[in-house]
Amino acid sequence: MNRQGEGMLEWNVSHAEIPGERPGSEYAAEVYRKGLPEGERKALLWKYVLDHPQYFFGYRVLRNAVHFVNPARDWWWERGMYGPGEGRPWYWTVYDFLHRFLFLCLLYRTAKVAWGYHAAGEVFVLLFGCAYWGIYALFLGEGRFALAIYPILAAVSLPWGDRGR
Repeated sequence: MNRQGEGMLEWNVSHAEIPGERPGSEYAAEVYRKGLPEGERKALLWKYVLDHPQYFFGYRVLRNAVHFVNPARDWWWERGMYGPGEGRPWYWTVYDFLHRFLFLCLLYRTAKVAWGYHAAGEVFVLLFGCAYWGIYALFLGEGRFALAIYPILAAVSLPWGDRGR
């Protein structure tokens, strides 16, 4: 078994920027510098998370949910190796005609399900998409993991046997 769970825990703590507290990156570096066994290291990282529930289970979850509905940033961009495309016309074209359109389809289909006008498969796809969004917001929060929503959004944008309802 790999240490993916500890890696995500360490990543979340090290990227924490809590007002009035020292940066999470300093805390995580200090924990790893001590050379503690894995169990003690995880316990200290979890203690940091549980000592700041408003940040980790409130602000961070909301921020991740909002980031989820924005086009993913490539890791090259985040490391300054390639400039972001916000200033380029193609970026906004893709954003408006693909990304925004697909999320509007998700909103439309969710409203149809809420009003009772839906096909059986549509409910499953919507629930799956919302569950993935929730998991992303709670645990992942990294732009590259949001890419998996696009097949779900494409499926939501299909007609699903609509008959003018």
